[in-house]
Amino acid sequence: MDTKNELLKLIPEQGVLPLYFYKDTDVSIQVLKSLYNAGIRAVEYTNRGEAALQNFKKMRVVCDEELMGMYLGIGTIKNAAMAQTFIDAGADYITTQMFFDNKKYFDFAKRSREVGIEIPIIPGLKPITSKKQLSVLPRTFHVDIPTELSNEILKCKTDAEVEIVGTEWLLAQSKELKKTGVPVLHYYTLGKPYVIANAVKELV
Repeated sequence: MDTKNELLKLIPEQGVLPLYFYKDTDVSIQVLKSLYNAGIRAVEYTNRGEAALQNFKKMRVVCDEELMGMYLGIGTIKNAAMAQTFIDAGADYITTQMFFDNKKYFDFAKRSREVGIEIPIIPGLKPITSKKQLSVLPRTFHVDIPTELSNEILKCKTDAEVEIVGTEWLLAQSKELKKTGVPVLHYYTLGKPYVIANAVKELV
């Protein structure tokens, strides 16, 4: 089995994909080692903050020298250039920034393949669960929210209703991605794990 297929098989079998970022290099490495000792063999480091790339490079060295069989990926990747930077640093896979329009993912994956990026590109998904997120998510994560989704959320009278709309949108995204052959989906829970759990039940 080649490395790419082995990784895509491992992540679902592992059952959980730990992701984290910490600005201190030593702490980042210690967390990596602790996860490995606990049996984890695929970890996602988050591209958040100026220290992310430097830390990632040192973590890659530790994986290669001490943690045999550990796959190290990088998350919150926004474009092909950023992806290439971390691939050059040894990323085994990348996870995209969250998106709410699957065309964003398809375009990103296409451009990445065109410039020779062959490692797995895992889509990052998140349900919108409150009206406040219509402004918070674009401002914080620099993402676009489709007008159709935004309009449906603005019609909601409560956040409970928003959660239903957001979950339905997430399911539609997930089903389309799976239908086109995307083997692994990554969900950002952001304090709402039960929403993700309920959505996943609809997919399996």
